[in-house]
Amino acid sequence: LGTASITHATAKTKHPVQQATVSMLNPFFATAIVCFLIGLVIVISGVYLDVNSGNGVVLTSNAFATTSVIFPHILTFAITIIAISVIINSYFYTSNIWLHLFGYNSKYYLYIVYIASIFSANFVNFEELIMIADNFFLMVAIPNVIGLFMLRNVVVNEIRDYFKKN
Repeated sequence: LGTASITHATAKTKHPVQQATVSMLNPFFATAIVCFLIGLVIVISGVYLDVNSGNGVVLTSNAFATTSVIFPHILTFAITIIAISVIINSYFYTSNIWLHLFGYNSKYYLYIVYIASIFSANFVNFEELIMIADNFFLMVAIPNVIGLFMLRNVVVNEIRDYFKKN
């Protein structure tokens, strides 16, 4: 969606292609390795065969519970830490975009909007909250795809420059 680039842009490197190479590792580890291992646990445990085993986190928790009673508690702790880090990261991304669009003097409005959105999320149906989040992700993705298209020549030139020097 282009939000990770905000974080990676703060890194101090000799060339932007170095940081881009590092940033490509994150989706690989998160998706190809972590999700694969979780899927492997679900399949090996066989809990997916039970109609009442749930889906998503519940299914994962049930799969880990087949090995040890403590694993669902570890999973709950990990999910809590991830949720807190997502709130912090989302604020970092949002504040960068907000301050760029509306200026530094509007930061207090951002505080109010962000804190209100966190608290109001507790009173919204989960499925509706997911639909709202998906729509916001779509709104972020559209300008990023346009930006990627417009900057494609710059990216190609940076890559060529990096590999000429190295």
